[in-house]
Amino acid sequence: MMDYAAYYDQFGLPGDIQELLAFRDARGRRFVLTTLAMGQRQAVSVAVGCTRRIKDFPRPSTMGDDDCIDNTMFVGTREEVTEAAKEFIVRSRQVNATLNEVSASEDIDRAVQRLLCNEGDWLGARYDFVGKTVRLTEKTHSKIQHALKLVQQVMRARQLATVFGLLFFASSVIDLNLACRFNVLQFYRRFSADV
Repeated sequence: MMDYAAYYDQFGLPGDIQELLAFRDARGRRFVLTTLAMGQRQAVSVAVGCTRRIKDFPRPSTMGDDDCIDNTMFVGTREEVTEAAKEFIVRSRQVNATLNEVSASEDIDRAVQRLLCNEGDWLGARYDFVGKTVRLTEKTHSKIQHALKLVQQVMRARQLATVFGLLFFASSVIDLNLACRFNVLQFYRRFSADV
């Protein structure tokens, strides 16, 4: 499991594109985006496309993989995952993409061995492959606690439940992968327990 560091900020925008993304605030100050705007629809498409292009290399048909914007995971035998992770790191370095888990100067073989451990983080959850458990990372837990404080100031539990009901309906209409559904369910379960 690997993810890119400040991924949207790694995509510098050419000057002519920057001008298309310039805006003024309420005080009239002019701002120009120099990198991809995090979360903006087209920016997400660019980031996803780049991640998928980087991980588009031959692998055994017995292997699995998944990605979510700047997160990538390979599943297979230890040997298969080792080779795929090495290739992914090499290809990331070729395009100067920075990974959180691997420094630019770190030996690839050493980095991959370090990454092939018994647990890892994926989309805000810590997976323990030996104990077969999943729990929220501390970072995700802190974000949820902060969000809950903000939500409780402006929304009632019933209103939030309505929002989640719409999300569950949307998941049956649009194609959400399992990781997205899992994150929504985790948040809802945690919120329900706190209310």
